[in-house]
Amino acid sequence: MRIQQGQTVAEKRPEAVAPPPQPPSDLIEISPEVIDEVLATDSMFIIAPQSKKNRFREQVRRPTFKRVELDQKVRFLPYETIEDIDRFVANSDAGLNVDLIVAHSESVV
Repeated sequence: MRIQQGQTVAEKRPEAVAPPPQPPSDLIEISPEVIDEVLATDSMFIIAPQSKKNRFREQVRRPTFKRVELDQKVRFLPYETIEDIDRFVANSDAGLNVDLIVAHSESVV
């Protein structure tokens, strides 16, 4: 099979092209390598709609994540709060910093 100049493989054989990978939709899909990176950081934020907070808490309390004390390092930050932080920073000379984000995020424990 020949591909003409300017033609991509996807245009010639779309069934041969895999769809782009999707981001994890759940903590269960996060690989052990990513967990290791999280454990090496001081803190991490999961940013999601407020409606997902309970689902997030359920997942982070699973034995897999409890074993690595992920619940101690990860904080939940609702999308709605991001808008509040954005307004605050826009009207402040202080600027954005980690302490401000931590203050507006929620612990999962």
